[in-house]
Amino acid sequence: MAEANWFITEVDLRELLQKALGAGYRISLNKNFKQPNQVRLEDAESCVQSIKRGEHAFLLERDDFTRYPIGLREITKEGNRYWYPRAKEGGPAIEVYYFSPFEKAGRKVIPCSLISYHEKILNPANNREEPAGAAVKKAFSGLLGELTRAKKVKAVHSSANLSPRVLDMLALGWELAAPYAIQASDARRNKASAS
Repeated sequence: MAEANWFITEVDLRELLQKALGAGYRISLNKNFKQPNQVRLEDAESCVQSIKRGEHAFLLERDDFTRYPIGLREITKEGNRYWYPRAKEGGPAIEVYYFSPFEKAGRKVIPCSLISYHEKILNPANNREEPAGAAVKKAFSGLLGELTRAKKVKAVHSSANLSPRVLDMLALGWELAAPYAIQASDARRNKASAS
């Protein structure tokens, strides 16, 4: 799986989804559904309303790299039937996971969010694994373009990008979630020295 860790705000997420819509992406929710079909977000306003309702996981597809419909797998949970998208079955698709900043026990924490895609997918016609392809890799890089030029923090086994809005939050006393938490003071110092 190709992935990028990122610290973003809700505004950054809205801007990313609006940019994706403008670039011809189809956006759908990535969650359990009560019916065996996906919920598509058709315009910027539906993205904003979805985020306001607390949706935090999205699938992005586009004609130039998505070859197959995303598979929906049925599950039973507490006696109810649900269907959830399996981005590796069909696609390929780019997955976006956003986690909202929160306050707990007097601490203001910004969790790390994620954008990713499966480098191998299952062809639904023959259930065989195949490469996702260069087109999804290019689209993924295009979405990350602005984010990868932002401030980067490193942990022992990974790194993450910080949006400028997150740098502003750090300057106001917020901190990054583990394993990047120790980097927050460094990021605040760098923001102050850049000003």
